[in-house]
Amino acid sequence: MKSGKKKKFELKRKRALKKENERQLAKLGVNTPIAADHSKLNSPSCMPRFPIFYYDVSFACRGCGSNEVWTPKQQKWWYEIIGGNIETTAIYCRPCRIKRRLIKSEARRGHLEGLAKKRGNA
Repeated sequence: MKSGKKKKFELKRKRALKKENERQLAKLGVNTPIAADHSKLNSPSCMPRFPIFYYDVSFACRGCGSNEVWTPKQQKWWYEIIGGNIETTAIYCRPCRIKRRLIKSEARRGHLEGLAKKRGNA
């Protein structure tokens, strides 16, 4: 049986090793997993599966085909802050999302201008 001092020493050592591993992973550009808060997740009642942690998810952008990584921080923001459906994942890289947003806003502006002309001429 271990004494309290030995247990405390081992716990400190484990925590120090864990922090060092996280620092090394951060230097390599690998994100550490982030715990999911199940109370904030938005999921259909028929799909009650929730992630325990968010990990790096690799995906190929549908717009340009580049390989991207959806980080745990981005996933937590999407699922818990914004309230995105838990069944969705990222499919476009950031530059392609910005381009698509601009195209949609231009199309919307043109549509509204057309409606204004139509209402003004009618």
